[in-house]
Amino acid sequence: MLGVIMGDKNIKLALFSKGDDKFIGDIANKLSAYYDIQKITINMLHMEKLEEWMNWADICWFEWCDELLVYATRLNIAKEKKIICRLHSYEAFTNYPARVNWDCVDSLIFVSETIRKYAINTFGIDEKITTVIPNGVDLSQFNFANRNSGFNVAYAGYINYKKGPMLLLQVFKALYDCDNRYNFYIAGQFQDPRYSLYFKQMVTELGLEKNYYFEGWQKNLDKWLEDKNYILCTSVLESQNMSVMQAMAKGIKPVIHNFVGASEIYPHKYLWNTVNEATLKIKDNEYDSDEYRNFVADNYSLDMQLKSIISLLEDISARNKHITGFDYKNYWIKRLNSKFDIEGVGFMGLGEIYNQFLYKNRINLLDAIVNKLFDNMNSKRVLELGPGTGIFTKLFHNNKVAGYKAVDISEKSVSELSKAYPGYLFKNGDISDQTYYSGKYDLIFAADVLLHLTDETRYKRVLENISIHLDTNGFCIILDPISVLQVKSKSPHMVIRDRDYVENILEAYGLELVEMLPVSYFMNYPFDKDLAGKGGEAAMQLFNTLPEIFKDSELSNDEKNIVGEYLMLKDRQLTCTKNMGLTEKLLIIKKKTNPCKISIKLEEIYDTDSIRERIALIEKQIKQNQKLWHKFSGKADILRLLEKDYNPTFEYIHDKMNEFISYETNNFDTFDFTTAKVIIGKREKFNRYELIEFILNNSQDKKLIINNIWYDLYNKVYALPQQIKNSKNSDEILSITSNILKKDAVYKNNIAGFISDLKIKAEVEQNYLAYMWERGIPASQFLPLNVYLKIAERYTFASGFMSNESRVLEAPCGFGYGAAYLSKVCNSVEAIDIADDNIRFAKQAYRQSNVHWNTGDVTCLPYHAGEFDVYVSFEVFEHLTVDMTVKHVEEAYRVLKKSGKFIISTPNKAMRRNVHNPFHIKEYEFEEFSTILNKVFDSVEFYSVENYKVEKGIKRTAYNMIAVCEK
Repeated sequence: MLGVIMGDKNIKLALFSKGDDKFIGDIANKLSAYYDIQKITINMLHMEKLEEWMNWADICWFEWCDELLVYATRLNIAKEKKIICRLHSYEAFTNYPARVNWDCVDSLIFVSETIRKYAINTFGIDEKITTVIPNGVDLSQFNFANRNSGFNVAYAGYINYKKGPMLLLQVFKALYDCDNRYNFYIAGQFQDPRYSLYFKQMVTELGLEKNYYFEGWQKNLDKWLEDKNYILCTSVLESQNMSVMQAMAKGIKPVIHNFVGASEIYPHKYLWNTVNEATLKIKDNEYDSDEYRNFVADNYSLDMQLKSIISLLEDISARNKHITGFDYKNYWIKRLNSKFDIEGVGFMGLGEIYNQFLYKNRINLLDAIVNKLFDNMNSKRVLELGPGTGIFTKLFHNNKVAGYKAVDISEKSVSELSKAYPGYLFKNGDISDQTYYSGKYDLIFAADVLLHLTDETRYKRVLENISIHLDTNGFCIILDPISVLQVKSKSPHMVIRDRDYVENILEAYGLELVEMLPVSYFMNYPFDKDLAGKGGEAAMQLFNTLPEIFKDSELSNDEKNIVGEYLMLKDRQLTCTKNMGLTEKLLIIKKKTNPCKISIKLEEIYDTDSIRERIALIEKQIKQNQKLWHKFSGKADILRLLEKDYNPTFEYIHDKMNEFISYETNNFDTFDFTTAKVIIGKREKFNRYELIEFILNNSQDKKLIINNIWYDLYNKVYALPQQIKNSKNSDEILSITSNILKKDAVYKNNIAGFISDLKIKAEVEQNYLAYMWERGIPASQFLPLNVYLKIAERYTFASGFMSNESRVLEAPCGFGYGAAYLSKVCNSVEAIDIADDNIRFAKQAYRQSNVHWNTGDVTCLPYHAGEFDVYVSFEVFEHLTVDMTVKHVEEAYRVLKKSGKFIISTPNKAMRRNVHNPFHIKEYEFEEFSTILNKVFDSVEFYSVENYKVEKGIKRTAYNMIAVCEK
């Protein structure tokens, strides 16, 4: 019996799965007596339902660690909800656990200790959130009877690679050879047609036809097992193997292969290692139905499982989300009692001097902004939340602020600051408690305080209190780590929140974020380092190695001050030149009803010319000090890496991709948007920007490809292609783009793809490998920005060999974007491809009158000799057999006019030693490529594609080779 279990009918429990709920059904039925339960099946095409139901629930239970959990833990709401996941076994051998944001998961249930250990070691999951609760058998569903030895051997379950299907047949055969009275029964389902074919063949080959019964999936397993004497397991790994336990509950003898972890679940006497051992266990006379039933009842009953689950649910219900044992009050009391100075509130371990310059950045920025917001501070009412050691209190005092109040959790802070500033009022209390607030304020300020509120409920209360006590014309300034990349903190005493999450809460309380400014580039922890690519890695390296300078006993304080000022100025310079920061942000907030319009930019605050001059002067001082330069030169090298641009600039990419767009404004004007739907698309992160691209399809089966729309994550503005900007439908396109951005996205390698069209989705699922390697649908996850940019470079290069009189052939044309682009610079384009669906797509998407789309083969072109001025053939060579490459080149020669150009590209094998594209028949190095072309063409010039540029000559480091062959 369950004993005394409380539960709570007021608690809403949502059980999520994609439909495979065979393990959760019994649990859900039982738990419904204790909780308000909903079983939710989520279709991957309707993930928006997931957030709706998460919003309803108090506790979200994810049955399986799969795409649903990955998606859910990336939602903003995941920070507020209590989340449980139950991982069975197969998920531990996928990449799903690596993609889950475990910071949002309160408890991870495993059904076996073996799988738990493996997952923790493989994915680095925090052991503290894990627990083992085995699956339970509902004994009332399986009729027990005392049974005896016999000749009916059963297997129940799926038949796939992990179930050891070949071993299963070998055991059947060995038993049959011992005694042909044994019959073999399978209740299950083949999950791979190859095993179905194999079983059909081998049953005949082994002579088991008369003794083998495949009876399919059984809805009533209890009834099917009734006349069976043995339950057989041949798996290589299981969490438990529930069908074995269910048979044991009926009193049937188990015969279990010693799979990984089996000895931690079953007594050794039930296990076997060899086929011979399996046959001996079946043939011996030992048979004890009571023992088998009692083993399950004592160790794996549903009641036991339910009791453990409810105990876990009660524990999680009692927790505050994300506190994870962190006591905010005691943390700060202890920290400030032990170190009431700038390091006590700053970065512990970096020393007083470094922290002074770190705070000087903040103080200067705050002072400049306050003076821009208010004409005269001495008459303003100021409330500071968490003044700590009074670093900013001093700033307000220097600005002659008369009406200053502050609330701090630390008695030490209140006591010391009350002595230092007797004219100011300091209260000891919790800033999330409205008791400690009174009146209205012109400025409410908090620096590095809200990040320590790890309970989202308390965080929201603070913002609500700010809304209540901020004057209509007042401003709130918050210094906090705000990520534009949804980075999460691993520290137990701090939370990094993302901008959208914060803005949504502000909006709920009648507030709005009017400006978000970077405070620092690298001097604080650069959690958003991925914004800067390799430069971000350098920022993290610099931050991690800075303590070496400031802890160095051989350096004087004067020398450390020189370095500190230099770093502070370089930090400001980088923040200005990059117009972003990788660390904390300064938020300027006002009430929605505040009519004041403000816009504050860094260039208005910092004098970059003066900064540059001062940097040059200090750098000279450092280099003149031999000892100091010796110790600092390594950091200077890292700083140079920070300043370097490794990738093409945003401006270059934006302009190049605009150039490559084949549509004119008229194409956007005339497209019928009234029946248009997004069928596929992607969001892709690039530094501080997000690229949004998608394909529309309307009721006339016309497609419109929307490329090159960028969203500035920092300034929250769009950058549109000129063709769209000039279109009368630009607002419609922006509305669709905005809706895409509002949806939560799961990123993999900085790309979040989405497919809305069911036919495309089914096609992709069936041919996923082909899409990942070869089928680069434009404006989709299958054509990443870096690949598309290289493609654009190749086509713009090829266009340089054309004039408005040129007749051009492109073969193969793929999805048609290249031919459509070339049609802008030449007289006409013949575009052919061997794939009918490619041509169909191109006709629907590109409607230029001077492009003709046809199916055809590059080795047998459907054109007369001497028809074309230019023939473009990119990335087909590697898909042909060697003899076909010769035919391809010969056909090119045939269809070209005298002096016509054949422009061909192929990957450089020398740079792809570790790349194994399964769709490439053969890849070529320069010598082989050259030999084939020179057999047909007398004049061949070679070019290299490297770092997004096409350069003349062959470089061994080129990623692609291009040849321009002249007839």
